[in-house]
Amino acid sequence: MSCATVVKFEYRCTKCWQIAYAPVEDAGTCTICRSCGAEQIIPEASVDRIERAANVPDEALYADAYNPAEPEKVWTDAEIRNEVKRQMHVDPSEMTSFDAIAASRLKRFLGMIVDTLLLIGAIAGGMMLMFALGTAGYLDLKAAADPQWTIHKLNVFAVMYFIPIALILFQWNMIAGQGQTIGKWLLRMRIVTVNGQNPGFLQGVVLRNWVRVALNMLPGFGLLDSAMILGEQKRCLHDYIAGTHVIDVM
Repeated sequence: MSCATVVKFEYRCTKCWQIAYAPVEDAGTCTICRSCGAEQIIPEASVDRIERAANVPDEALYADAYNPAEPEKVWTDAEIRNEVKRQMHVDPSEMTSFDAIAASRLKRFLGMIVDTLLLIGAIAGGMMLMFALGTAGYLDLKAAADPQWTIHKLNVFAVMYFIPIALILFQWNMIAGQGQTIGKWLLRMRIVTVNGQNPGFLQGVVLRNWVRVALNMLPGFGLLDSAMILGEQKRCLHDYIAGTHVIDVM
């Protein structure tokens, strides 16, 4: 078979993260990494993987296989972290560990501060809108103090909470769809499951947010939740509950 007819694609070793190439017909078969000797399954040949290998010579398919007689490179934690961050087109679903790209504790704290400030701003904006409409005569602000629920009282509260509720729904949609809040997006972080996938609504919103809010009613839960991030994996208790990681993105 002529090498010129080979359609190849790029993938990465799930242990050492080094680039490798394989013919598309080898997808799903077992192979040995040429860099570290790890046994693994070649992933599917997606379109983007084929495009990344388009300009790579076909000889790359037939490079020397792993030679156990050659000393294996020992990577330090810093080298692994820098390499993974430099080559972030690796799909998180191919990684066996997120330790090297886990978002720092400082970034996660700052992301929480950003999201909290946005919520405070939305509440303030809702109150300003309520008072503005009340001053203009479109709302009866005195109805808010009425012990009976009337249409005027409902209108006041609907206006006051419209902006913060809209923000919360937008944040939930971002989490379910791309694993990010506005704060995480600004600081280049992302929530993924233990399999490297988007968390979706159940894990990203229900388990990470709703369950956490409910458990915060228990004495000491909030402190324990925050203290867990000091662990080696940099995961809060709600991350373990939801089965998620927060990682850096480029």
